[in-house]
Parts: sequence; structure tokens; C-alpha cells
Amino acid sequence: PKDKEPPRVVKSEPISGQTNFRGKNITITFDEFVILDKITEKFMVSPPLKKKPIINVRGKSVILEYDEELKDSTTYTFYFQDAIRDLNESNAIDNYQFVISTGNVVDSLSVTGNLLSAYTLDPPENALVMLYKDPADSAVIKSIPDYITKSSKTGYFRIDNIKEGIYKLYALQDNDNSKNFNLPNEAIAFMDTLIEVSARNYITPVPDSLKIKPADKGIADTIVLKGDYTLILFEPEKKIHYLTGSPRSSQYKLLYALSLPPDTNI
Repeated sequence: PKDKEPPRVVKSEPISGQTNFRGKNITITFDEFVILDKITEKFMVSPPLKKKPIINVRGKSVILEYDEELKDSTTYTFYFQDAIRDLNESNAIDNYQFVISTGNVVDSLSVTGNLLSAYTLDPPENALVMLYKDPADSAVIKSIPDYITKSSKTGYFRIDNIKEGIYKLYALQDNDNSKNFNLPNEAIAFMDTLIEVSARNYITPVPDSLKIKPADKGIADTIVLKGDYTLILFEPEKKIHYLTGSPRSSQYKLLYALSLPPDTNI
């Protein structure tokens, strides 16, 4: 029979959820041979590391290595999304996460929401959602976030394993992979007030007792989850001239596109 099942974790070193972790590598072993699909694009660490870990596959194991010292009393979530797939049929483990803590506990609070584009109200592509402990508006420009994730294709986002506290919530289309807002053509979104992440406003999810009737195979439907916060992504007004493109449609024609009309006085 054709293999339709994704790989299954059989062991890991350390185990997911390990506390007081001080190691520099993680090995996750599956029940079949695996490959990594677009791992550079899909993999993320929250809180972010200054340098991305090195990730390799050895047979049935995914090995993650890094040199950076982890922060004390901090829960780290390694997001693989659907990058881990089996070798033969490319069945993916959907939204796979591996969690370790350098403290005595694993932080378990979450922030959820929905991200939309200001001009179309459609979900944007490849957008980051970030939490900062620093409430200053300049934090998103000068430093990397304390927690980070990617919004889904439907615009829904969820940041897990957050420590209790007060945060500033942003979203960003990060064109240079710097994880901060530093280019004039990057779209950004933010809450105009601080948000409180605490156990007091956390509601334990309750399983639904209703049974869902399978839909007709000819009908495609998309379920859009509703989060606690709504962010509207917009591109700030242009204030400086810079080159946005230089297409060459023919051999004797070169076109330069600018952020503002050439005669704009700014």
C-alpha cells in the first residue's frame, strides 16, 4: 500500500519539554528516513537566535546544532512547520515544534490573532509576527524580538511558550531577513496598546463533542481560525527616493522604477 502517513518521532535527545537544558545540539529520530524541504525558509526559533542553527539529516535523524549561549530561564521553541518529510512519498509532519527550557519550567502561555493587508484585507504572504518586552517604538528597529512566529496562509498566527508579562505586538514583512524593521519598503503592523500575557486571561481549550460530517470531495473549504488580536499590515508612506526596480523589457530599453516621482521635492 502507498505510504500516506508522515514520519513519527520515536526518540529525541533531549526529550521535547526538557527543562534546565544547557546543551548545544538536539537530535530527533523518526521511524523512517526523512528529508528537509525548504528548511531555510520554514525553520524558525522563538526567541530568535542571532545566528540560525545548522540543521542536517543523518538517516532517520534530524540533527540541530548551534554555538550561541541560550538565555537563562527561557523557553525556546524550534518551529519546523512542514519542512520534515518522509523520504519516499514526501509526507510532511504538519506544524512540528520542539521545545526546551533553560529554566525549571516550560512557559506555556500563548498569543493568537489574525493578520490582514490594509489595502485588500487579504492574508499577506511570508509575514512575521513578533513580541517585544521593550515597549519603546524603536525596539522593532534596533533589536530582534523576544518571541516570533509566522502567520499562516489564512492570516492566523499563534505564538506559544510565552513567559507571563507585558509585551508590544508587531507584524512585519521582513525583506532582508533581519527580523527588525529597517527597510523603507517593508510592510509593518502593530497594536497601539501594550498587551498582557498572563494565566488570568488564558482559557484552556475544551474539545468539541460534535462529530463533523465529512464534506463532499468536490467541495473545497478553508477554515479560518479567529485569534485574540487583529493586526493590519501597511507600508509606510514613502519619504525618500530609492530604486525599486530596473526591468529590461527589450534589448534597447532600460526602465528605472523609483519609490517616488523623480520631480518630488522631499
